[in-house]
Amino acid sequence: MPVMPSIGRPSTLLAGGERFTANGREWEILHTPGHSPGPGAPFRDGARRADAIAQGKRRRLRQTRELVETREYPATELELFRSALTGAQRHFAMAEILAYLAFHEVRGVLTRGRRPDGVYLWRPVEHREGEVDR
Repeated sequence: MPVMPSIGRPSTLLAGGERFTANGREWEILHTPGHSPGPGAPFRDGARRADAIAQGKRRRLRQTRELVETREYPATELELFRSALTGAQRHFAMAEILAYLAFHEVRGVLTRGRRPDGVYLWRPVEHREGEVDR
């Protein structure tokens, strides 16, 4: 994806606390392990964190399906994230919402159509009598 740069390799590893001046401003390096390549201890209890993330994903998958079952929705109107988001956060949230919609579409639970203005709308798949939900 052109807006998602690949992770580069650092030319200099920093420990945190270093200072430098750029564009007339003083900057200080803060050590935030896990946010960039390089040494930094792994966080504790990874299994618990992975489980919490998986639970959140399952909850949002369910919320996506439940919202779309009430009426047709364009992806931009699905509000799964309650707090105000920055531009970058909105980008990632929209990618996540599209992934949830694709998950349900591939499984035959939701389908998408197109409005005359070209906007995609997701809605539940209409099951024929005798079909089993997936």
